[in-house]
Amino acid sequence: MPNPDSSTQTTCSWADDARVIGKTFRLSTRWPRLLVALAGLGLILLWGGLLDKIWVGLDRGVGPDSLAAHLAGGAGDESDGDPTWGTSGVFAVWRQHQMDCMDRAASAVCHGRVFGGFGPPPPSLAFGADSLLDMPASLFERSLASAGVLRLIGYMGSGVAWMFTERPCFATIFWLGTIALMSLIGGGLCRQMTLDLARDEQPTIRQTFEFVRSKYWGGFLAAPLLPAGILLGLVLVMGALGFLMLRIPVLGDVLGGLFFAGFLLLGFLAALIGLGTLLSGGLFWPVIAAEGTDAFDAVSRSFPYVFGRPWKALVYATVMIGYGAVCWMAVRILAFVLLWVAHTGVTLFGSQGTILANGFAGAEGLWSAPTLALFYPSGMATDGFFEAFSAGAVKLWVLLIIGLVWAFPLSFFLAANTVVYALLRRDVDSTDLDEVYIEGYEETPFGGESTVPAATAGTESASSKSLNILNPDDAAGLTEAPATGASPAADAESPSQGDSDKGTKS
Repeated sequence: MPNPDSSTQTTCSWADDARVIGKTFRLSTRWPRLLVALAGLGLILLWGGLLDKIWVGLDRGVGPDSLAAHLAGGAGDESDGDPTWGTSGVFAVWRQHQMDCMDRAASAVCHGRVFGGFGPPPPSLAFGADSLLDMPASLFERSLASAGVLRLIGYMGSGVAWMFTERPCFATIFWLGTIALMSLIGGGLCRQMTLDLARDEQPTIRQTFEFVRSKYWGGFLAAPLLPAGILLGLVLVMGALGFLMLRIPVLGDVLGGLFFAGFLLLGFLAALIGLGTLLSGGLFWPVIAAEGTDAFDAVSRSFPYVFGRPWKALVYATVMIGYGAVCWMAVRILAFVLLWVAHTGVTLFGSQGTILANGFAGAEGLWSAPTLALFYPSGMATDGFFEAFSAGAVKLWVLLIIGLVWAFPLSFFLAANTVVYALLRRDVDSTDLDEVYIEGYEETPFGGESTVPAATAGTESASSKSLNILNPDDAAGLTEAPATGASPAADAESPSQGDSDKGTKS
């Protein structure tokens, strides 16, 4: 016999999943969110640039090709006789590497290259190098032009590992500051996207960050640090126990052999936490944004959702990577067309490449023609205050467009994780998409006036009575609360009407 409530149960068809996934682009391209994402990227750039200034000033910089040399299999440390060594900041080198990998990954998805590029290229493709280790860093970068998207994503992770290997103190300070900044920016964006997806609501930035402020320390900030702290603690315990056993001459060897299973167990827990964080870490902030809970609940929800539905999570991740790459290429093409039309319109009547009477080199002196690969090529040199001011203003506007283009991947990443969490939650817990945490929504929605009329003194509202019903038979004794604004005459008639009812019953 079919369940009478089956029509109201949550459905999880792939067609409905595709419809929800299709909303990711809309969630990530609203202008306020792109501007917030751009502000977050700007703060990270300032933070990384400040650390680069400090480290280069302390003669702790790196070479411009040190990361490429590290990925090529060579040593990334100081190179004797290299005049450029130490002139570049760690963050600047890492940032350029990440941007190159993102460009190539988007191109690889659009060209259908998913699994290509694994393993070192053969010597015939190494541009004359006898082995991979002898290949110059720049040539090694060229050899990755045909790499697949998975290979490039792996190299993005290798760039983070290089930062900790090359300058561990720099990497620790940089990532702690970046997590602190992104917990604020990312948490706010996830909150906005969650309400937009679930209830089609658009809270203001002030309302959003009021919520983030209340969930920041124990939620958004602690969520990514909690598994990292547990993982670090396990590694330190293993290291400390191993060190103590090695210090004991004979007994240490015996105990180490007997209790080696304990080390295997700790290693298994560390690997499980590390893998779970890598696969489900993007869901931490959407969990807090949707449930209004803390870091522990975010981790305890994200891990079971991913490990409980691994294939569905893999399908969602694959679709989101492809969808995001195509959307980002579309955004870049749109930005290029916008800039190209603007540049062509300015230079339409022959000012391109011509020297005007005052010595100013026309529009080309302000901004050279953009290309799809380079939106802001360097223009001709400008002399004079007004020409320099004009060139700087044009550069500022062009850089704003470029910044929005690069803010889109961050916004899309957060929107994709928000959508994936909502879909996994619906599949695992049968929770509808519109069921999200709204703090004080009945009393003061987003800090506004109360939507529930206040009950008069000594009188309970019908809704409060309904919460206290224990016996269903008592429900018949409840009457509907009088509507707000009822006339006094109606209230005066109610006692007499009650008396007449009593007389009829008697």
